[in-house]
This record gives sequence, structure tokens and C-alpha cells, in this order.
Amino acid sequence: MARGRRKKVVQEEPILPQSKYPDLTGAIEQLKVEKTSTDAETAEIIEKWYKSLMDIEAEMRHLERIEKLSSALKNVNASENKGE
Repeated sequence: MARGRRKKVVQEEPILPQSKYPDLTGAIEQLKVEKTSTDAETAEIIEKWYKSLMDIEAEMRHLERIEKLSSALKNVNASENKGE
């Protein structure tokens, strides 16, 4: 009796909503590691990059929270208007 090939069943993982803003924590950690293994001049430059990325990351998270709040308020407002 010949056996046929079975088709592999691929389970799709649920697609999580992705942020418009990238996560910079990996790059920030990499700069932190690089800073410890370089000379003083390069470490100074890396420190500036590190601080800039930290500021950018904080600002992106702030904007993300504002967008979530705005979206939630729109949803509440829309549901209140439906009841009228």
C-alpha cells in the first residue's frame, strides 16, 4: 500500500497590531554595550547618540499614549452619539 505525502498544516499566528513607532530599546542597549568597550573620544560620541535615542524613544512613547487616548475618546464619543 503506497503512502501519500501529507500536507503540512501551517498554523497562522495571530497578527498583533504593530505600533507606527519602532522600539529603540535594542539599539539603546547596543550603544550602552559599545560605549564600555571604546576609547574616550568614541565613548563621548556614543553617549550623545545614546541620549538622543533615549529622548526619541521617550517622545515616541508619549505620542503613542496620546494616540491611544485620542482613539479611545473617539470611540467613546462615537458610541455616545449612536445612542442619541
